[in-house]
This record gives sequence, structure tokens and C-alpha cells, in this order.
Amino acid sequence: MILNAPWNLKDLGIYVGLLIAEILAITGVILLGSLLNISPVQVTDMLGITQLWRGLSIFFGYFLQSVMLLTPIVILVYIKKVRNVGESLLLRKVSWYELIVYPIVALILTMVVLSVFNFITLSQGIEVPGVHGEKTEMIAYFGRDILSLVLAFAAGVGLAPFTEEVLFRGFIFHTLTRYMKPWLAIAISSAIFAAFHLKAGVFFPLMFLGAVLTTLTWRTQSIWPAIVFHIINNSLAFVAEYSQLMS
Repeated sequence: MILNAPWNLKDLGIYVGLLIAEILAITGVILLGSLLNISPVQVTDMLGITQLWRGLSIFFGYFLQSVMLLTPIVILVYIKKVRNVGESLLLRKVSWYELIVYPIVALILTMVVLSVFNFITLSQGIEVPGVHGEKTEMIAYFGRDILSLVLAFAAGVGLAPFTEEVLFRGFIFHTLTRYMKPWLAIAISSAIFAAFHLKAGVFFPLMFLGAVLTTLTWRTQSIWPAIVFHIINNSLAFVAEYSQLMS
């Protein structure tokens, strides 16, 4: 049994509508800038910080994405006059054991399951669609200079885990538990989580990861353990990518 959510399906619809409105507004600004022949690169050229532009612009994109995803929730909190925001988004306190031990054990089990599955399928020469696709490369995307590494780490290990857990577990999963059994809410919210990343080649591993994170949330009645899991997982991926690039 999950904590009662103040959200309903109408709120989910309002969230989607507000998100679409944000996307259309930003698209309009980009198109207006294009018509006026104004680009961010031209602005940075005038400021003399062209070399910093790539990392800063990508990080700003990640930050803007987080703001866009969370702003409709903030608006809903205001509209519905939600009194306890922490409870409404499952940002409730948990014991140190749930906060540290649960995520670590869950992460180890997740890595074991995925590793065994990959070993069995690849050793047999089986490529499963939606499983063995290309992985995300944060460092290669941002750049290898010190500033870019810091910004890539901040985006992938700081912004992404908190934003995604609040949205997919604290809001979407929490809402779905009002209308269906936990296992079905876990499956649907995990599928949405995987689809959100727009990586068809690794859809099912992402869905499995989402299911683990959601189960962790359901078990502890809080998204904090899932946030810790997410941070550790992304940190390991960051270190692995860095080691591969430096070798």
C-alpha cells in the first residue's frame, strides 16, 4: 500500500498539457531567434567565451529540461493548495538503513541480473531488440576538459536523478497507485520512464531499471532511496565512461 496521493488522472492530463505548452513556447522562441538571425553562438562570440560554450550550453539544456519537467508539478501544487508537498511527492524521511542499504543491495542485484542476461544472450550470439543498443555517453557529449567534466557530472549525477525520481516515482507512479494495483502501476510508470529517454535500443534495460527504482519507492514509501540508487548508478556509469576514454 502506497501513501495516499493528492493527484488524480485529471492532474496527469493537466501536467501533460502544461508540458506541451512549455515545449511550444520554447520552440517559438527558437524559431523567432532563427528568423532574426540570432543564435547563442553569436552571443558567446561577442563575449569571448566561445571555448566554454559547448559544455555550458549543454548543461543549460539539461537544467532547462529539469525546470520544464518540474514546473507543471509546482503549478499543480499551487492550484490544488497541497499542504504537505513532501508527502505528496513521496519525499518523506526514511531510516538510514532504507536510505543506504536498500539502494546498494538493489543496485547489486540489478547489475547481476543484467550482466547474466547479457552474458547468456551475447555468448549465444543473440541480439535482442531494445536491449543491446548504444549506451549514453555523457563525457563524449560534453567534452573532456575539466569544466565539461564537472558540468557533465553535475547534470548526470545531480540534476537527472532528482528530477526523474520526483516526476516518475513521486508524481506519476504515486498517482497511478490510486487507480490500479502496485505491480501494474510499477509496469506502466517504468515503461513511461524508459520511453522518456528516447533510446529504443536500450528500452528494456531502462524499463527494468525503472521497475527496480519504482519497487524501491513502493517498498520504502519514499523516493529518497531511489534517488540514492540513481545517483550511485549514474556515478558508476560516469566513472566507467571516463576510464574507457582515458585508457
